[in-house]
Amino acid sequence: MATEREVETSHHEQDLLDGLYKDVLEGYFTSQEVRVLFRSVVGQLITSIEPLTIRSLIFLRQRASYDKDSDAAVTGILSHLGSLLGNVNSSDKSLPIIPLHTSFRDFLTNKDKSGDFYVDVREIHNELAHSCLNLLLDPLDGLKFNICKLETSYLANDEVEELNTRVDQHIPPALLYACRFWDDHLKHTDFKMDLFRKVETFFKEKFLFWLEALSLTRNIGLAPSAFATLNMWLASSQGVSMTAGPMRNVNN
Repeated sequence: MATEREVETSHHEQDLLDGLYKDVLEGYFTSQEVRVLFRSVVGQLITSIEPLTIRSLIFLRQRASYDKDSDAAVTGILSHLGSLLGNVNSSDKSLPIIPLHTSFRDFLTNKDKSGDFYVDVREIHNELAHSCLNLLLDPLDGLKFNICKLETSYLANDEVEELNTRVDQHIPPALLYACRFWDDHLKHTDFKMDLFRKVETFFKEKFLFWLEALSLTRNIGLAPSAFATLNMWLASSQGVSMTAGPMRNVNN
């Protein structure tokens, strides 16, 4: 068990580290505009359900109404963070980006410590929920009928030749991330009508295609938990139904 002196030493070291983080970030990111982009980009990396690559991060952000910045602006932000985030300066953009120190995430999600660099995790989950659903609904890069171009539907997945190759070719990592985790991000957001409309459209237009993608990637077991998450999210909807939209209060 840690002694009182050891606890005080640990807190002192953490305070020094937090001060270092703030000094470094304030030195690199001086304008409010750049700091807004920092909070969104780095916030998504530390809030994602599993580590995102630069390629997947940009692919998701390209489908978001909140993102008006160029890919170069995003990579420019990350290029300064090589000592804090792994793989951001690698030439291989398919490597996962992960914080090198858990204290960096703790610093960013504590408003008293991080100030202008504070990451509102709930708001970031909202951004990622929109990004995931927008990608799933995208007519070109999203879910579609027979996404892996199988010649027949009468074969079990294990009987399809080179299925893994087909999956890699037609279901890129960002789309697979959206298939697997849209509900995890939804779970951490407040109910909002614009997000509800996207979920509604997803179930009306892409539901079967989503199940197919989960099946082909051996993730079909995630579907029940997604339904449970959606039910809980709708429970806070104050009278909104997936089938009927806003409902009148029967007592009025």
